[in-house]
Amino acid sequence: MHSFFFWAGMINLLGSVQALMLFLVLFNSKNGNKTASRLLAFICLALGCVIAGASLGALGYYKFAPHLIRIGDPLILAIPPLIYLFTRALLQQQLTRADLIHFVPFILYVAMLTPFYLSSGQEKISMVEAIFHSEKASPQLVVVTVLRLIISGTYLVMSILMIPVNSEANANQQWWRQVLFLCVALTGISLMLFLLFYTHLISFLEMNVWSGLVSSIMLYVIAARKLSCRRTMPANDATASEATLHIDDALEDAGAQLNTSEKYRSSALSAEETTQYGLAIQTYLEEKRPYLEPELSLAELATAVRLPDYLLSQVINRHFGQSFYDLVNGYRVQEMIRLMNDPGKQSYTLLALAYEAGFNSKSTFNQVFKKHTGKTPSAFKTSSGG
Repeated sequence: MHSFFFWAGMINLLGSVQALMLFLVLFNSKNGNKTASRLLAFICLALGCVIAGASLGALGYYKFAPHLIRIGDPLILAIPPLIYLFTRALLQQQLTRADLIHFVPFILYVAMLTPFYLSSGQEKISMVEAIFHSEKASPQLVVVTVLRLIISGTYLVMSILMIPVNSEANANQQWWRQVLFLCVALTGISLMLFLLFYTHLISFLEMNVWSGLVSSIMLYVIAARKLSCRRTMPANDATASEATLHIDDALEDAGAQLNTSEKYRSSALSAEETTQYGLAIQTYLEEKRPYLEPELSLAELATAVRLPDYLLSQVINRHFGQSFYDLVNGYRVQEMIRLMNDPGKQSYTLLALAYEAGFNSKSTFNQVFKKHTGKTPSAFKTSSGG
């Protein structure tokens, strides 16, 4: 059994390191749905802390770092609401400060454990070893475990019900729905482990180690997804977002040689230069389709086409006769019309298509679409025979 604890502890330790790496990558992600990426980053960080706690117990390292004991326990109550909020962010639903109420159980558990956290290192070691060698579940452990399972189950079911089924969900939403079902299964395993401990069939330490392995499974699933995608959790389908932030091909096709020297900062572009830049930008927009990114900004497009912000704005205003957002939203409306006429998309809702076209909210979509077409999306679809 000691060999099992060692190898299980090592697996959990690697899982916690992987969690930290995923947190750094996701939190600093510049592409896709940044809110969703950062929420997923915190999910990974919380899982990593929980797994690290299991690893410390299995390997006995808690004796060398007693102040890390139980540091991840409250996070078990923070992960379910994080999953729920991530699901909402993935579906482009707006999050507000009022959503912090979901973390009340986590905060209360932290408050309950505060006396333990403030105790000395030796006291912590003595208390945790007493728990490890206990053959009976304490009333506090029973209450916390039941509460955790209820909270986890509730948030998982709520999250699953939010995601459109089948063709109405994009690839990332479908993948996340599968992960949520996996989480339900893992929650069931956690319940089984607790029942085995409660009936004295396994020790607390064994339950703790196996629970860490269960959490590691979810981390490995997220890591596998990250490695298989060039962009993490974008708001739209990966097939619609293959654009890279380089304009080399567009410049070659347009025959343009962009020169962003300092002389342009104090003087307006000539008509010929404006046309040259404009054609290159148009080629980039049509071939790379960066407008499918809901959070595309002037600065991001300027970086992509290797132009200063002020110069890009000048070209858009003079060549296209529009503002940046009018130009980008115009392309999104065209994409929306194309999707509405696509036979393979007829089962999609208008809102699902809008998200796929690059819009990030229902109200913005309806307003912009009517501005560009003179009709509401539903009226346009009806008039076009869709």
